[in-house]
Amino acid sequence: MRECWDAAGERYLAVADAEFGWANLTRPFIETQLALFEGARVLDVGCGNGRFSDLIIKRAASYLGIDWSSVIVDGARRQRPSLAFRVGDAETLDGVGDGTFDVAVALNVLQNHAHPERALKRISSALGAGGHVLIVIEHPMRTSKVRRAAPLEQVGAYVTLGLDHAYDLAFTYRSVFLGDDTPILGWHRPLRSYLAMLADSGFDLVYFTELAIHPGEDQALMPEAVKRGMVGEPVFAAFLGRKSSSAPT
Repeated sequence: MRECWDAAGERYLAVADAEFGWANLTRPFIETQLALFEGARVLDVGCGNGRFSDLIIKRAASYLGIDWSSVIVDGARRQRPSLAFRVGDAETLDGVGDGTFDVAVALNVLQNHAHPERALKRISSALGAGGHVLIVIEHPMRTSKVRRAAPLEQVGAYVTLGLDHAYDLAFTYRSVFLGDDTPILGWHRPLRSYLAMLADSGFDLVYFTELAIHPGEDQALMPEAVKRGMVGEPVFAAFLGRKSSSAPT
């Protein structure tokens, strides 16, 4: 995966701040969570080019962005030279000490990891007591579409809607990034698996919501949303977890 993102890195850097849907839906959501960053030491896991760092750093005491692509980290340093970025793996966070951050964000990251439970456990150890993790993933109702061969599928003795894949199955998928032939591997997982991973990593769920493009609310996005089949359907899922008092620090 690191090699795939290095290969796609320059194309990603060219469009990251204006990527359809992701930036347009996630930025307003983060703006509702700004109080979380007040005076906090913030760790941005899978930071990309740091495209949401401008919102975070307005309130945060410090910011460190970590991404596994050296190409993307170099680009982040060029685009945002006043901020700290480091090459690293979300599943290990090498060089990040235990209890050294108050808030961690993982925005559109975990679905691209084979073992997100490792990342969440490592994030938990990097947070101090009562620390928070803010997660946004591509919604399973979106990633399940890569499995749908038809509106209805025969499974055993009954017919199930493709929608059921969002809740019942886990599988890998490959997507073509930015119109190029560099495959980006992702893992479709039901929402309950993310909730279980949060709990197993020592987090209590504080908040959950789904981000969608709704008719009449996001008119600027509607033409492209219709083209992509994204109208009214959850595009992203967002979780806020708080490190439990019983979790190791």
